Amino acid sequence: VNAAKIASDSQRLMSENEMNSMRNRQAELLNEQSKYLEFLNYYNETGKPLFDEILRSSLKSYQSGEIDFYRFVSSYENAYQIHLDYLENLLRYNISNATLRYFTK
Repeated sequence: VNAAKIASDSQRLMSENEMNSMRNRQAELLNEQSKYLEFLNYYNETGKPLFDEILRSSLKSYQSGEIDFYRFVSSYENAYQIHLDYLENLLRYNISNATLRYFTK
């Protein structure tokens, strides 16, 4: 009887531990999702207009001869790094969202 009780308690504690682990993972995913959503919002509010302006002004400056080809390429590289960061954050947001949906089902 004592062995059965100990086995039952052990199983219950393992189940509780597993549930706590799942809740902690869910909380981590929610925090990640929130963080990446902030990055995405920042890009939409600030990064995208900056990206567009860098592309526009560097092309215009290069065409008018104000900057050389190296500066033009450097500006384009900076602009596209902003866009690549956005895409990386979008990917991470989608992964955390998909994982969170997996945990909630």
